[in-house]
Amino acid sequence: MDEPADDSAESRSGPVLAHAQFFGDRQSQRRVAGFTIASMRADPTLQVERHTHETAHFIVLLSGQYVTSARGADAVCVRPAVIYNPPGTTHRDRFRRVGGRVDGRFISVAVDSARMSDIAGSFPLVDESTYSHERRAVQLGARLTCEMHGRNDSSSLAIEAICLELFASAIAEARAERTAERTAAPGWLRVASDLIQDHCVEGTCVADIARACDVHPVYFSRAFRKFFGCSPGDYLRRCRLERAVNLLASTAMPLSMVALQCGYSDQSHLNAAFRRAYDTTPAKYRRIARS
Repeated sequence: MDEPADDSAESRSGPVLAHAQFFGDRQSQRRVAGFTIASMRADPTLQVERHTHETAHFIVLLSGQYVTSARGADAVCVRPAVIYNPPGTTHRDRFRRVGGRVDGRFISVAVDSARMSDIAGSFPLVDESTYSHERRAVQLGARLTCEMHGRNDSSSLAIEAICLELFASAIAEARAERTAERTAAPGWLRVASDLIQDHCVEGTCVADIARACDVHPVYFSRAFRKFFGCSPGDYLRRCRLERAVNLLASTAMPLSMVALQCGYSDQSHLNAAFRRAYDTTPAKYRRIARS
């Protein structure tokens, strides 16, 4: 696997992509109040080189293995996430080649200069690329995926609101990252979060995770909420939903099987959890994400 390239000023090179221009095949596009939203698919024939984006944009990852230099990102992003890149970002973010082919789906949200100036008057904008797979960011991405296929005044209003909420989410994520740097979480918490992710299908309990991390369950629960902003149970539910979103966007697996693969007792259980989180059904989300 190629590592993300150095993004220092001295190493900047390659093409400059104009507003709303991205590497990949554009499936559909909408323009709403200074935002250009496009449904994109990775181009398996295209070699992504180092490049610079003129204007700010968000990338909503739906499926695939994505390599990014955004702050706080996994080495290879394999779950739904939202990435924000400010104007002038230079990088080589791309989908990773797996088994000799490249496959990935995403939503791009480009912000034109006029709208960016307007937003800057109200928001303390982030000056670096940020990455988030937190529930709120993924929820906004799922809602945007569904709303961009509507063709009425209410969908346009909803899209504009979601795009503005993405800015708020990026700002909150950057602040959380800086807070985490000042108050570093103990290493066992990362072990705990990995254990929850690894066992999100069959489930686990606080006592077992605390024992594996060699801490008292009461201390474990309090520290987990402090550093992750949610309970271990909420984190488990989020991991299941993220797994479901990825399977829905990247496979044709029957919904009943998706439910079992993600730790839900049956399809109706998946439907209820998905609707609560994303305000849509798994079937509708799949149709739109794979359209």
